Parts: sequence; C-alpha cells; structure tokens
Amino acid sequence: MSIVIEIDGEKYFLPEPAMHMRTASLFVAVEQLKSQLAAEKDAYHRTCERELDYATQLAKAKEKNRWIPVGERLPENPEHGFIEIEMLQDGITPHGGYLEGFYKNGASAGRPCFRDSNGCTVNNVTHWRPTTLPKGDKI
Repeated sequence: MSIVIEIDGEKYFLPEPAMHMRTASLFVAVEQLKSQLAAEKDAYHRTCERELDYATQLAKAKEKNRWIPVGERLPENPEHGFIEIEMLQDGITPHGGYLEGFYKNGASAGRPCFRDSNGCTVNNVTHWRPTTLPKGDKI
C-alpha cells in the first residue's frame, strides 16, 4: 500500500515505510513547535509580570510625589521640627517651606499657617507635597 501526494500537478507515491518516516518527522516537528511556543509564552508572561511590577512601582511613586490639595489633607507636623514641603500658592507659584500650625484668632482661625523657608507667611496655599520622603520610606 502506498500514499499518493500531488505537488504542483505532479503525483508522488510514498510507500508505507516512507509514510511512517514522514509521520514520525512531522510528529517531531510538531513537538518542537509546541516546545518553542511554550517557551515563548513563558517569556511573554515573565515580560508582562515585569512590566506590571514596574507600572505598580511607578504608580506608587507618582502617588507619593503628587501635589495634594489642601482640602484633601494637610502635612503632619512631627513633635520636634517640621516636615519640609513644597506648596503651590494660588495653584501656580511653588514655594519651599512648612506648615507651622493653625491660626488661633481672627477671620483665619482654624486655617493652616504655611511658612516659606525664610519664615514668612505664605497665603492662599492650594496644594502641597513633601520634599523628602520620611525615613525608612521607599519608592
């Protein structure tokens, strides 16, 4: 018994032993392709995992360094000294400085009192962000 294969209009006859050899080499080729595909899928998944890790780290870094609206929250004052911050006055002009505390009297009572690095009051602060990360904090 033989197999007939037609290629470009020409007929080729494969005797049964040749058919077994052809089937065996096709089987090997298919197994090699499966193995190669599995390796490429693993490499793709590792790449995706690395990119997801990077994107997560980047999102955390952006969150830590974003401008925080004063209405959302204020910087915390440690017991000894101040946390240095950058602030936006009227949402535009950046200043270095710190939150000294809160006004106690007058029309501004209860409002935060921001000072620049020279100790001068900075009015109309709309946003702030830390200039340095707290000790032990990592991005």
